Amino acid sequence: MPKPHVLVQVGHDEPHQPGHEDETGAAGELELVRKIGRALMRRLNADDRLEAQRIPGRFPTKVTSGDWRVDVFVALHGDGGPASATGYCFGFPPSSTKSKRFADVLGREFATFHISEARRNNGTSNLTGYYGWDLLPGNPAACVVEHGFLSNARERRWMHEHVQELADGEYRSILAQLGLNVDSAAARATARPDHDAKWPWFVEWSLWTLGRGEYAEFGPRNRAVRPASAPTPVPRRAHRILRELQKPVGPTPSPEEPTRLTTRSPLLASPRATKARVVRYVVGRPHFPRTDEEARLIAELYHEIASSGGLDPVLVTAQMVLETGNLRSRWSQPPHRNMAGIGVTSDEMDPDDVPKFRTWKAAVTGHVGRLLAYAIPLGEENTTQRKLIEKALEARPLDDSKRGIARSPRGLTGTWAADPDYATSIVRVAGEILKA
Repeated sequence: MPKPHVLVQVGHDEPHQPGHEDETGAAGELELVRKIGRALMRRLNADDRLEAQRIPGRFPTKVTSGDWRVDVFVALHGDGGPASATGYCFGFPPSSTKSKRFADVLGREFATFHISEARRNNGTSNLTGYYGWDLLPGNPAACVVEHGFLSNARERRWMHEHVQELADGEYRSILAQLGLNVDSAAARATARPDHDAKWPWFVEWSLWTLGRGEYAEFGPRNRAVRPASAPTPVPRRAHRILRELQKPVGPTPSPEEPTRLTTRSPLLASPRATKARVVRYVVGRPHFPRTDEEARLIAELYHEIASSGGLDPVLVTAQMVLETGNLRSRWSQPPHRNMAGIGVTSDEMDPDDVPKFRTWKAAVTGHVGRLLAYAIPLGEENTTQRKLIEKALEARPLDDSKRGIARSPRGLTGTWAADPDYATSIVRVAGEILKA
């Protein structure tokens, strides 16, 4: 008997193919559904009774032609809207009884664990008229899953912290729709070595602690995305083991190629370069009238304060170098110490209208905190980030409409600066720092 075929579509995930959407959707949607897609595919691929395939937004020809038949189709999405909007829902072909039954199964699963209440299924024309319905031959059980509102800070955090739970709910629903035994299949699907370990949460907690992998954009130990599976408090032995794992083994490896940065690289990320490398770049370039000692101090402050807030110090320092000509511009000198053109529209401005910072530490905090406000939606910052933002905005307020508008350098173009090449210039300087 042939295995049932399950098709998982990660919504809006299209690798720059002309004629189709390119990473559209709600802000942050692609990042979330990619995580859920990976978790769901791990479950499906571990179940030897199924054959599963993951696709991006574009349907492959072998699916639309019927060469690879589809028994169950799931499209993963997230909603956007008012900050107060909450809830999950499902879309399906209105004429398909089989798909309506599948949506009901998904709804019952989600109701057992989701933070929010269900919304009306097929409540919009985007769901009832989803383009995929016409591309699936054979009338499979097909549903679009709107996991919740990414525009709602609380719901967004919850979804990122419960990726595995959302994927597990979808996995169980698929099995139920196919009439397969859930319990025994789930046992086989989860029988991986890490589940037999004493601490099944250790790997996820380690990535979160270090700000690596899927947690890279949030920075180390970001409380907003702490894995729900990790105990509180974490055993001291876990910290000791993690420190041991970070120690180099054997000879020091040869230097790797510098990290490749683009205008889409996240601002919120673990440091892409050491403090010494950042200092070497700033001090090694002309910086008169600042002395070498002052240039070193400022570069060190950038690395320390940016890292504490979860920002990559390479990109933040690159913005400072671009804005100040590496500490040489008029407004970056005392008494203003304005390191990022904050509030500056021309060199002819009245000096009293340009924000001033009393010390170099205050100046760097003013820049880092303001950039954090651009990078993080209102209400999603952790305690450290909130303090940096509040301190920075004392010098010059920021309209709430700009909160979270720049997850990457690309978002700073036209918002922080009018220069159409602003993001490209930041990335160019950042690349030079990485090679210093």
